[in-house]
Amino acid sequence: MKIRLYKKMIALFLIALVIPITAFASTGKDNSNRPYVNDTGEIPSFTEASVHDPSVIKVDDTYYVFGSHLASAKTKDFMNWEQISTHVHEGNPLIPNVFEELQESLEWANSNTLWAADVIQLEDGKFYMYYNACQGDAPRSALGIAVADNIEGPYKNKGVFLKSGMWGEESPDGTIYDATIHPNAIDPDTFFDNEGRLWMVYGSYSGGIYILEMNPETGFPLEGQGYGTHLLGGNHSRIEAPYIEYSPETGYYYLYVTFGGLDAIGGYNMRVTL
Repeated sequence: MKIRLYKKMIALFLIALVIPITAFASTGKDNSNRPYVNDTGEIPSFTEASVHDPSVIKVDDTYYVFGSHLASAKTKDFMNWEQISTHVHEGNPLIPNVFEELQESLEWANSNTLWAADVIQLEDGKFYMYYNACQGDAPRSALGIAVADNIEGPYKNKGVFLKSGMWGEESPDGTIYDATIHPNAIDPDTFFDNEGRLWMVYGSYSGGIYILEMNPETGFPLEGQGYGTHLLGGNHSRIEAPYIEYSPETGYYYLYVTFGGLDAIGGYNMRVTL
């Protein structure tokens, strides 16, 4: 069973976990130097974990978060977290031989790290990690799939299926790559629609947010789509990290994205449309 939660909302929750907790008693006295005490008189305890750009998947009674730099963690109660992996290095439990396993994507992106991963469980019971590498100062990126029998790995690379930033060369849609029109192939979010079809929405800045229909048996895109369908953004508009959720109550699909720059005055914010 899998529960998909919006990665940016969970990121805010994770930040809250590492902020020291203080409170004021209901008596009105200043107790700001005292730790919070619950109704039983006990001081809550928690353990920390650090995962940037997390996406969330629930397996049985455990929530897992996967994020940038091949970091991951798990929890059952959102108070006590166990770090599974931290950064991209040889011996990372998710992909132990990561530099060899993901050589194609890292070399294409001129990078030694990975960005916001997304993990989904398909009907074969296996876990599919959508990994992505990006140059950072340019939309030269590669997006691929690694598969594992166990949610905690090890994941084996199945190959890169989408690239961007091929300056002066033909892009997947058959035209010369143009960063104002074509996407930056990062920030994937995979999901099933209400009819059981598998999709992947992705993109960051550059040509905007795109969506591809995927093969639910292989996890790869259905053939002949190029970059897929353009949803919004373009001309380097500061829009990224898409996430789509279907609501049975309303019958609508909701697209969550983030707008703005990442610096102190960038105004980074989350928005939703339907």
